[in-house]
Amino acid sequence: MDNQEMQFADPAWRPPHERESKASVQNQQLDVPQPINKSPDNQVQWEAAPTQQPYMDAPYAGYREYQVSPLQSNPPYARPQQRKHHNPFIWLIVAFIIIMMMGGGLRTSFNSVRMSPGMLYPRHHESYQPQQFTVGDHPTIVINDPYGSVHIHAGGPTDLVSVLTNQEERGDVAPLIPQSDKNTLTISVDSAGDAEEVDLDVTVANEANITVQTNDGDIEVDNVNGQLSLTSDSGTINASQVTLEGKSTLQNNSGSIWFDGTIAPDSTSRFQASSGSIDVTLPQDVSFHGDVITNSGSFNSDFPEVRIQSPDAHQAHGNVGNDPPTTVTITSDSGPIDLHKAS
Repeated sequence: MDNQEMQFADPAWRPPHERESKASVQNQQLDVPQPINKSPDNQVQWEAAPTQQPYMDAPYAGYREYQVSPLQSNPPYARPQQRKHHNPFIWLIVAFIIIMMMGGGLRTSFNSVRMSPGMLYPRHHESYQPQQFTVGDHPTIVINDPYGSVHIHAGGPTDLVSVLTNQEERGDVAPLIPQSDKNTLTISVDSAGDAEEVDLDVTVANEANITVQTNDGDIEVDNVNGQLSLTSDSGTINASQVTLEGKSTLQNNSGSIWFDGTIAPDSTSRFQASSGSIDVTLPQDVSFHGDVITNSGSFNSDFPEVRIQSPDAHQAHGNVGNDPPTTVTITSDSGPIDLHKAS
């Protein structure tokens, strides 16, 4: 077959050397042109970008923290900051302080709060100056306070009596009228009109005779030795760590009587209440003759010598100790009576 016939023949029938030459020419025509200054550093700019699958085709792999490249100074986004929550207790403390500042008047009401026996009401008001009165040795203190409470305690010098009132706290309280001579100090509270009650805090020497009378106010006497005459209509009477001398009387109508102390030899002590309770505590080694009379109230005694005896179920009589000349009389109409030994 000559050359002209070979031009129209099927390429597959061409000689092998012509087919290889033709394929080489075709491959050269499909090569991608390269830049003139080709270097390994710039080669990456001419490489085709790898194909990636669409975003939705990739499976979800969970949250991944964004990694910031060392060459990237600022992240592409700013993470939202957590909102600061204030402690609710701070607002409670602020509200409490405001209430306390607005409730300064509560101090007056606290001063008149009655406490349990032994602490009937607050002691000294340190912000007020007491009134002082000169007295003699073993004076007699007479106090008449119709509507206020009276607290008398030892701790002062032998020739002075200090009286502290709540008059400086309020301007509409009743006036205090003192009268004194060498051995007697009389303090009267004038409660006429619409004047409010006046509470008294009195400091005396540990030796004094005391007479106190109130209507519905409490009476408290601590650590005083002497003859006591304490009378109240409906307030509480409390005498603690005292020694009753002479003819002493603790009398109440509907209020309670609490006594914890001792009795001097050759003395007469009387505790009397109408419907209030009476609680008397005496030392274990004391000697006295006891008379207890009750109409309908109960009676309990730690002293076996003083117990209710038949046929009269409302009276108890007995001697405690060796032939005692001291007498203790406890009388109640309907209130309970308790006679205790000190522990």
